[in-house]
Amino acid sequence: MSWKKDTLVHAGSSSGTSTSRDSSSYYATDSPSSLPIPKKVNHDKEKYFSDLAKFNEKLSMIDKKINPVDECIEEIDEGIASLPLKNLEELEAFEKILKKDENLKKLIVRKIRLLGKKNSKNSEGDYVQRAWRTVFEDSLSKDVNWLGRRDKRVNGGMGKKGIHSCRITELVRVGIISNSKFKDLEKEVFVAETKSYLHNAKGRFVAEQAKLAVEDNSSDSN
Repeated sequence: MSWKKDTLVHAGSSSGTSTSRDSSSYYATDSPSSLPIPKKVNHDKEKYFSDLAKFNEKLSMIDKKINPVDECIEEIDEGIASLPLKNLEELEAFEKILKKDENLKKLIVRKIRLLGKKNSKNSEGDYVQRAWRTVFEDSLSKDVNWLGRRDKRVNGGMGKKGIHSCRITELVRVGIISNSKFKDLEKEVFVAETKSYLHNAKGRFVAEQAKLAVEDNSSDSN
């Protein structure tokens, strides 16, 4: 009986020692930093970065709406370097290009859209005038009008060219109304302001030529 008791005690002691050794071995070789990250933690981490990316994208969209002038102006200007047009020949050639070049159309619309800042000093009329000044020089504006008319004094007797159906005319209008501050500009207002701007083009052109002549004479005298 004594033999059995000693045997049982010895067996229990051996088992306890083995358990203790296995436990210490586990903690010695597997530190918390080396343990695998549970799948749930990985999933939460991925979701966090995904949500963060979406949030940053929304912020970027909001910023573009608030600050449209932040777009690359230099890139646009390089794409429309041929503007403003100076004469009827350039206008006719440009119209042919617009028929095929969709990217050029987009650049013109963007350029016109970025011109508009609606306040007490920048009315709808002012915006329309600045838009036309961007695409036409007065040397061309004086030889065109909205509907066109025969006038032997203009364009070698051919008269003024009507621009109401020109592609560039529609792009100017679309550029203006694509600006959120002028999206309600009525077409009738656009037409009226365009007519007024073109009607006064000859006076502006003559005045500018006289000014240049005075500057040339002053330069020669010096």
